[in-house]
Amino acid sequence: MGIFVVSADKGAFLTRGESVRRLPEQTDFYLFAETKDDAKKLAAQYIGERIGHSSNIQSQAIFDTIEGWVQRASGSDFLSAIEGVVAETSAFIGSINIEGFAVISPEQSDDTLIVSLSEDNRKRTLIETLYNREKGAVEWGDDMRAFNVTGLSKAIQSLF
Repeated sequence: MGIFVVSADKGAFLTRGESVRRLPEQTDFYLFAETKDDAKKLAAQYIGERIGHSSNIQSQAIFDTIEGWVQRASGSDFLSAIEGVVAETSAFIGSINIEGFAVISPEQSDDTLIVSLSEDNRKRTLIETLYNREKGAVEWGDDMRAFNVTGLSKAIQSLF
């Protein structure tokens, strides 16, 4: 498992289908994947089909592909904590499969964990707010419950 990052400047634009929006602040997208190619696929899923710097010229041009934006992230206790919990959870929840997960890390806001899930032909997405990045400590959710295997598993299972 590797951790990859896509960094987007304030004002960069994201698009998915016909929807286009500019980022209000510098934002890093951390993607957890086995290979860089897998990370590129997750980038398309979580970040949008294309990402590029916004400018008067480029905003009306074809968007850059995200391939050149995906880089391996440096080690982080915070990211490792998330990776460990999701890995344990995937073994704990049985018939529900974790298809991919990412952390969106805006400059001024709390980080957001996005987990893509499936069970049989049903697909769901879990979105949770993360807190307390210092030294790998992580709390998540509106009620600040502990970020642990049981808590995450319950949140995932409640979607099905």
